[in-house]
Amino acid sequence: MIIVALVYGTGLGFWHRKLMVQLHASHPDEWQRLGREDITGRFWPLSLHLLIWSWGSQFFFVARRYERLGLPEFSRQAARFRFAYLGWLLFLLVATIVAFWVQSHQRPNQVFQPTALWRCASMSFLITVASTVAQPRSQSGG
Repeated sequence: MIIVALVYGTGLGFWHRKLMVQLHASHPDEWQRLGREDITGRFWPLSLHLLIWSWGSQFFFVARRYERLGLPEFSRQAARFRFAYLGWLLFLLVATIVAFWVQSHQRPNQVFQPTALWRCASMSFLITVASTVAQPRSQSGG
């Protein structure tokens, strides 16, 4: 599940960058405002080349602020991105809850413990060796 979330998130990052490039081309002042409000402000110009998100840009899509721009094509693409982004967040939330639930419902002996596994393997070997040595030898013809 981690790999799926990572690949999906990376795809969203590329999609976000594409939308930011479009926003910068049509409304550079709005694009600049998205990166000014948090710690990414200094690095925000790199968002046109790298996969950089800001809290402002995430809120821009989640709160549907793209609809105020009056760009129907951009709004349509942004709405699809919003749906995919919220789906990804929901997937992360559900996967985390399931992982914690599974972990909390395992019995202690079900958890993979390398030392316990080594002890079991070595005890098995010792029992085999001890039983081989302890077996009485059959005496031939006497």
